[in-house]
Amino acid sequence: MDNKNIKQSDAEISLKKEIAFLKQQLSEFKAEKEDVFLKNDYHSLYHNVPMGIMHYDKVGVILDCNEAFVNIIGSSRQELIGLDMQVLPNKKLVYAVNQSLLASEGRYEGIYKSVTSKKETPVKILFKGLQNEKNEIYGGICIAEDLTKTIITQKALKKTEDDYRLIFENTTDVFYRTNNDGAFLSLNPAAKDLLLLDNIEEAIGKNVIDFYANPSDRIALLDELEKHGEVHAYLLDLRRKDGSIITVELNSRLIYNKAGGVDSYVGVFHDVTNRLNFETDKSTHLWFLERLEMIDGIIRKSIDNSNFLNEILSTLIEAFQCDSAIIFELEDEEENSWSIKSHAKSDNYTCRTEPDSFINDSDMAGEIFNRISMYTELVVIDNSNIEEINELSSNVGVKAQMIMALSLNTGNSIILCVNHCKDDRIWNNHEKALFTEIANRISDAINTFESSELLYKSEEHHRSLIEATSEGYFEIDTNGIVIVANNALCNMLGYSLNEFINKPYSEFISIISKATIEKRILDPKNIRLGNFEVEFKHKRGNPIYTLCSATRIKSDNDNDYGGFFFVTDISNQKKIELELEELNQNLKSALSKAEESDKLKTLFIKNISHEIRTPLNGIIGFIEMLNQEDLTKEERKEFTSYVMASSNQLTTIISDILEFSKLEAGQVKVIPKEFHLNSLIDELYSEFNSVIITKNKTQVKLLSNKPLSDKESKISADFPKIKQVLISLISNAVKFTLKGQIEFGYKINNDGSITFFVADSGVGIPVGDKEIIFDKFRQGASTDSAVYGGNGLGLTISKSLTDLLGGKIWFESKVDKGTQFYFTVPITTDESKRTNKFPKLDWSDKKILIVDDILEVYQLLSIYLRDTKAKQLYAENGKQAIEFCKQNPDIDLVLLDIQLPDMDGYEIVKEIKSIRSELPVIAQTAFALSGDKERALQSGFNDYITKPIYKKTLLEHISKFF
Repeated sequence: MDNKNIKQSDAEISLKKEIAFLKQQLSEFKAEKEDVFLKNDYHSLYHNVPMGIMHYDKVGVILDCNEAFVNIIGSSRQELIGLDMQVLPNKKLVYAVNQSLLASEGRYEGIYKSVTSKKETPVKILFKGLQNEKNEIYGGICIAEDLTKTIITQKALKKTEDDYRLIFENTTDVFYRTNNDGAFLSLNPAAKDLLLLDNIEEAIGKNVIDFYANPSDRIALLDELEKHGEVHAYLLDLRRKDGSIITVELNSRLIYNKAGGVDSYVGVFHDVTNRLNFETDKSTHLWFLERLEMIDGIIRKSIDNSNFLNEILSTLIEAFQCDSAIIFELEDEEENSWSIKSHAKSDNYTCRTEPDSFINDSDMAGEIFNRISMYTELVVIDNSNIEEINELSSNVGVKAQMIMALSLNTGNSIILCVNHCKDDRIWNNHEKALFTEIANRISDAINTFESSELLYKSEEHHRSLIEATSEGYFEIDTNGIVIVANNALCNMLGYSLNEFINKPYSEFISIISKATIEKRILDPKNIRLGNFEVEFKHKRGNPIYTLCSATRIKSDNDNDYGGFFFVTDISNQKKIELELEELNQNLKSALSKAEESDKLKTLFIKNISHEIRTPLNGIIGFIEMLNQEDLTKEERKEFTSYVMASSNQLTTIISDILEFSKLEAGQVKVIPKEFHLNSLIDELYSEFNSVIITKNKTQVKLLSNKPLSDKESKISADFPKIKQVLISLISNAVKFTLKGQIEFGYKINNDGSITFFVADSGVGIPVGDKEIIFDKFRQGASTDSAVYGGNGLGLTISKSLTDLLGGKIWFESKVDKGTQFYFTVPITTDESKRTNKFPKLDWSDKKILIVDDILEVYQLLSIYLRDTKAKQLYAENGKQAIEFCKQNPDIDLVLLDIQLPDMDGYEIVKEIKSIRSELPVIAQTAFALSGDKERALQSGFNDYITKPIYKKTLLEHISKFF
């Protein structure tokens, strides 16, 4: 190669190096320019993001941070910028910074203490290194989150959990969990006392069947659980450690694993042995009283009837399930001769020896009856005299289970002998006491025919019986008047006996409880009424919650009815149930707040992702255009203005989305205060008149309307929210009006509310856009957002705020003619004028059908409608409701419960609409979950009310159709 070629090659290499150097400088120059633009154009976005953001260089010195970061850390921006984080006393935080500078993520979570203000803030911080094209770390970015609110929520949740644990550990009910095989996994402390254990650990790991009194009961319980998934109020006998048997009431359910199989069993049980014993004693007491009533009824009706004794003996046979009953009478005391006075047999009489065999041998008969007449008390087979009674029965010739000597005033003796030849059953004390009482009453009835004396004795004995019980007791006659009550009931309710007797029982109970009792007593099918709850009123006015059982008593004419009641106070049980319910509500509330917080974050990120793209695209696109070297000064100015406009739009979007997210999450509350309407109008006029001048809209005139004087315009309402709605509406008017005028103001309505209005002569809104104008992120289809701007959230926020204030918003518009927006706000100038009363209604020409299977609900709704004078029909199930609609074409409205025992409410409304499609049907239900109302309206219901139903709400809903 010659020298010339060598020189050319060197020149070529030198030229290439020069080009490369120029390219590098150009690249650096572009980067520098781009950095300048980014700093200018992203400044607004950077400092308005709600999360803390901070940048630092490659050695950990802070270069910049936003206001959110300053607020979280607790130091000023001037103190933070230039701070070397390597010298911070918090070594964990320094370590996290260094991790980010080593191309890894650094994380810090804990208490950060400001080195300047000493503020301590719980924070979560992420440090992330920034790399250039050569993968070299040239600095880092930090994102900080304030955990104060999260910690407060966690503490509140922990307190609720601690409260729940306190109840769990101190309740007398046993809570348990077992595995699939039945081995105890956990038990609360109550199990120790209930099962007489030395400690809880003694039972952990043991199988539940070890505590069953009857192990075979386990199979029956598992069958119920597998069939229904849970059991309620299930009675089960358990054997305690000392061998004693108790009866518990069990609630249990299955816990399933992810595969759908049974993972474990959880449940709660408590000892009901004493309660069952009491119910048994009460049942025996009722049995006792009912049979005495049978005997007394016969005495009252048949005392002068020759068939009286036969009826008495037949009743004894029925009461004691005996084979026969016999009364012997001493005919001649000297001759010791006896004869049968009365004899009755059961339908399945089994004794072979007839009663005549008693007197076949007069000598034997005399000896036998002499022995019997020596007894002045009832003689029955029991553990103390079984041999004696068997010997006596053997002498008599039959197996006599009961023998009683009765004395008459005439001096003769009547021997009552009740025979039972089937077995050697031992009679209990209740049966013996009842038999003695019956024998004495028969003797009294025979000795005297004065029914008043007999009834008096009956009542005295009755009184002794009811006073012996610790439970409340009262009787009512056919008119509902209290004729008998015991001291236990009076003490329970705080009244004296004189204050209670001869008063209507309805004075001492609630209206709903009265309806429940009357429905049960008036039903001829009900003789013995099972347990049902009754709310009594204490003399002090507080409610007493009780559990009642009742027996209906017929009058002599068999048409009218009275009854007697046993009353058990369950107020303490009710109080515990209410406390547990309140605790559960508090727990749900705490969980709900935590979920709402997460929902708000998710909604914010989703909205940012959706709405940020358009302005961000404008920012990035025009910045790239500004990098072109051949731009004129005018073009550069124009592109810069586009970047600024997009940045402002992006800032507005972020502000609107944050406001909308708070409204959606229910975090915005109405806070009324006093202010002057005229001052608000003047303030807005001054602000927007300046905007019109700034935008150079010389052909637009701004007007305000203030019908009240300054003094009269003082009101009480939520000033910031009303102002925000007006600002949004006036801003839209200014945006879409190129010439003409914009007028805004208010007017006072007759009902005390205020209507605000904003009217413009702008472009107007097409008819097709009226349905979507208030939808979130939507603008009119014909609106050119590139010309007018906006993110479609302004009217959505305005509608949400108006709804929150209890008002409504609407508009009227014509294309190219202008738009008038209105919104009402319910406010008052005088707090004393407020009233919750509903105007008096006259529906005397209307007929309303109420359908509900709960009588108490019907009673309540009926009382609500009473003042309207509307005619009412009542159906307790779906079939009755449909039949009423067929037979009564003059029904004007139906109040229909969705959940009925025989038919689904959605099926019922379909049937009713097929009969009369125009008939309004309002759903009334306890279901109030999201989507329930929409489903009801789609199924044919005309309106929807959720329980509990209040009178004002009911009348408001019905008024829509009358």
